[in-house]
Amino acid sequence: MLGNTLAESGWIPEVYIFLGSLSARLSNVGLFGFGLAQNFGVFSVAINRYTAYMRPMKHNKIWTDKFVRGLIILQWALSFICITPVMFYFEYEIVLLNDSRTVLLQWKDAGASTMYTIVITGLTSGAIAISIVVIYTIIFCTAFIRKIRSQEPISKVEKTALKMAVTGFICSVGLLIYLIDTYIFFGSYIFFGLNFPDVPTYWLTFNIGHSIYAAVNPYAMFLF
Repeated sequence: MLGNTLAESGWIPEVYIFLGSLSARLSNVGLFGFGLAQNFGVFSVAINRYTAYMRPMKHNKIWTDKFVRGLIILQWALSFICITPVMFYFEYEIVLLNDSRTVLLQWKDAGASTMYTIVITGLTSGAIAISIVVIYTIIFCTAFIRKIRSQEPISKVEKTALKMAVTGFICSVGLLIYLIDTYIFFGSYIFFGLNFPDVPTYWLTFNIGHSIYAAVNPYAMFLF
């Protein structure tokens, strides 16, 4: 509710004016906090899919209810640690445009915003995305090789595990699109001095990736 999209729509400027810089702080806490938690969740799902297909005999022994509960707690604890500077250290402000309705939620220090985004989105989430790609590549390549080498059809258990792996990978597609756009943004600005977000196609793909990813509940995959 307190994000930039609603603020810039000009629907309820009074709320943002009343909250002041707190609205920008809450917006960034939600953006980075929930985003990181989801990233860690999708990574956990990828590991789960890996053990289900690659280590089926050990899978159920590893993924007990106690282990999953601990993993969820760790997921949110890590996210909280990462957003501590956003919650308590960085300073924010709101800017009311001349139409007296459109509100912009901004960091006071643009440099701090850029560095934090690079570390959290570019490096942390980037490492998670690369790990996810590697994990699913191993699963799919292994399944392909097994299919070629074996003259027998794959078992029902393997087929189910492979289908779950495909679904888990689909859950990660939005994250990959989002991060590719982010890297294009940083790369175009750092190396070529171009403000790539001015290109309409950038925001089209950015919003598609972000919307797909935001609609995914990674832990729902554990129901399979």
